[in-house]
Amino acid sequence: MTACISFFPVGNGDMTLVETEGGHRILIDMNIRAAADDPDDGTPDVAKNFGKG
Repeated sequence: MTACISFFPVGNGDMTLVETEGGHRILIDMNIRAAADDPDDGTPDVAKNFGKG
């Protein structure tokens, strides 16, 4: 696996996911928003993306 950094636009700053070559995940400045449950809203569903929803 290649190391990777992803940015999620969650309002008031972005949330950052760092994935290491060893498969570890580090989530920085997490902001799970209720608006993500609305299919008509473009808010990313962070919980679903990480198996929590």
